[in-house]
Amino acid sequence: MNLSELPLDEIEEGDRARDDYGTLDDLTESIKDKGIIQPITVAQCGAGHYRLLAGGRRLRAATLVGLPTIPCIIRESGGEVDDREIELLENVVRKDFTWQERCHLEEQIYKLREVADPNWSQRKTATLIGRPQSALSQDMELCQAMRAVPELAEADSQNEAWKKWQRIKEDLAVQHIIQERRATDSALPKDAPVPLTSSKKFDSLSHYVDSKYHIGDAIAEMQKLSPGIIDFAEVDPPYAVNLKAHRKKAKDQHIVHDYNELPEETYADWLEKLFFALFRVMKPNSFGILWYGSKWYPEVTRTLIKAGFAYTATPAIWVKTGGGYSPNPKTNLANLYENFIVFRKGSPTLCKEGRANVFQFAQPSAANRIHPTERPVELMEELLRVFTNEACITLIPFLGSGATLRAAYNLDRVAFGYDLNSVYRDRLLAKES
Repeated sequence: MNLSELPLDEIEEGDRARDDYGTLDDLTESIKDKGIIQPITVAQCGAGHYRLLAGGRRLRAATLVGLPTIPCIIRESGGEVDDREIELLENVVRKDFTWQERCHLEEQIYKLREVADPNWSQRKTATLIGRPQSALSQDMELCQAMRAVPELAEADSQNEAWKKWQRIKEDLAVQHIIQERRATDSALPKDAPVPLTSSKKFDSLSHYVDSKYHIGDAIAEMQKLSPGIIDFAEVDPPYAVNLKAHRKKAKDQHIVHDYNELPEETYADWLEKLFFALFRVMKPNSFGILWYGSKWYPEVTRTLIKAGFAYTATPAIWVKTGGGYSPNPKTNLANLYENFIVFRKGSPTLCKEGRANVFQFAQPSAANRIHPTERPVELMEELLRVFTNEACITLIPFLGSGATLRAAYNLDRVAFGYDLNSVYRDRLLAKES
């Protein structure tokens, strides 16, 4: 056998056992970038004439790229039986990377590229190796997880390891929330049993709310969290408006007096503290949505960017089917929608790709609300489906009516958050009891 660079037009593919070569897009891109890494194997049939023995995909990809020559191992043919055995051995006996080896290699490639280029990203790595960004993100998270939990590497498949890791993360998040509550709530005994079922989900909505609806200042409480643990944030802060005057004729006036607002003169500084606190606790590739008062859009977007986030310039819309509200119906049109901004840290991927940015859901009736800005649970469920899966951890800094918490419970999501006023938590517990 000898190694030689042969013209492609001298190599005959011949009759091959493999009919389906699959897509060659990734291979052609690799050849354009790195060339032919592994030579093909051919048999000489005469002067300037060769027959392919092994490497059909590489030969076809090289032809598509337009290479004039290809590196070849030239060996003598022992006849048709020998040729068939070589093709079989190439495709059956060879051993691909294990999923653990692939994850580690992808991480090494990313880190080496990042050293050479400070602006290098996971998205660029995914493009380089021809792998979906969401899959690469999972691979790299598992790579880090295996260092923290070595037994994950013993899983038979990557899917099994990923599921184990998600259960571990969920257990850690739940235990963290419960320990925080036990540390601040003297009414709960230190040795009280954790109200979990065998599947690690809460027995009831009341248990779920009681352990995940925390009373406290959101910004101060976020400072106590570990950095980079949140997959998704649903943020509905005060709008710095005089809600009591604005809604003095509303049917739900009985719940407005408990609502906490912020003065306009300090609102910009408060937003900056909020967004910087959020950026610290959110994962490198994560989404958030922000409800906002229309007058504050310039300040909100400016401060999001200052904190390190990117955002979609066109706001998403919740259309309130079933009628709207106007504080002065003689001069103002009734409001039938609310805007929210989709913001992101890094380059996350939607769980419900291609979903439109308009959400149509009826608002809760005034008589049944427990919070003046309460939104329908069905809307929050849809938003969670768009931005999260069952493995994600959701932060709700301003819980209010707890609609997002109820939606997370319904979808078996891990979520938690804060509110300054215990009245709304108590109303929620009473409503669901």
